[in-house]
Amino acid sequence: MPFLTANELGSLLLSAISNRSLLFGRATHAHILKTLQTPLPSFISNHLVNMYSKLNLLNSAHLVLLQTPPHSRSVVTWTALIAGHVQNGHFTSALLHFSQMRKDCIFPNDFTFPCAFKASAALRLPSVGKQIHALAIKSSQIFDSFVGCSCFDMYMKTGLRDEARNLFDEMPERSIAMWNANISNAVLDGRPSIAVDVFIQFRRIVAEGVCLNHISRESSDIRRLANFYNEVFGFEEIESPKFEFKVIWLTLPGATPMHLIERSPDTKLPEGPYSATSAVADPTHLPRGHHICFNVSNFDSFVQSLKDKGIETFQRTLPNGKVRQVFFFDPDGNGLEVASREDP
Repeated sequence: MPFLTANELGSLLLSAISNRSLLFGRATHAHILKTLQTPLPSFISNHLVNMYSKLNLLNSAHLVLLQTPPHSRSVVTWTALIAGHVQNGHFTSALLHFSQMRKDCIFPNDFTFPCAFKASAALRLPSVGKQIHALAIKSSQIFDSFVGCSCFDMYMKTGLRDEARNLFDEMPERSIAMWNANISNAVLDGRPSIAVDVFIQFRRIVAEGVCLNHISRESSDIRRLANFYNEVFGFEEIESPKFEFKVIWLTLPGATPMHLIERSPDTKLPEGPYSATSAVADPTHLPRGHHICFNVSNFDSFVQSLKDKGIETFQRTLPNGKVRQVFFFDPDGNGLEVASREDP
């Protein structure tokens, strides 16, 4: 091989992984040892551990980790090794490496925890799973949907239904994966009626916590329109975020807020009703002033339900970075916006 930089060699290792080529991976490793000074850059060590783990050469992966100076071993290095053992069915070794990682004072991340939970479930070791759960609580990572779902699945597979139910109830937002885990584990556990009940609950929860957020009106003269609603109905102007177009936000005690939006010459009005088999107006050009907005407390689940129905959507985030929005059309071609609830 010609002289290659560390970054280029790292890319070759990734290529060996994607092509599942052990021969190419070993040749690249040999070239690394010849051309790079030791200790190797940490990202190269991570790539090597990841490559050998995914190609089921776990002893080689472990050897690379042992040859990496302790101060250069990161959670990424350990997670690659642990994940490789889990993926290849070596669950006991995975938990031993997890324990060693903790002895090295390295805290798990949101990729390490699911691997450890899966190993605990496979070995039917709920006591170990509980200890890992306590670590996840300590770091608040248990509320990550991926980590929480893995922990829930571990409790279900080890027969601790009460613990699983408590975790399910404590999750601030339950992902589709967690609902699926709840339903599938009930079926595998021989409780089909429970699975049906959970599915019905899931269908109901999608619309839970929905409330009208605001009504918008589009105008070429929003100041004149604001004066009208102020003089006729008593609406008062309030502060609004900065957008790429002019807006005036109005409020009235006991009434739904109103957003007045400057009409855009590029506004594209819907030409027909929504149909799963026919073209609809592009939701990225949803008319800004002719739509109704709702708030939902379970934004991700709601958006997933729209996708499941085949409804074309467009998503964006407000400038404050806290509120997410999804735009789509109803069956009559009327614009709809649904926003996530802003954290207090």
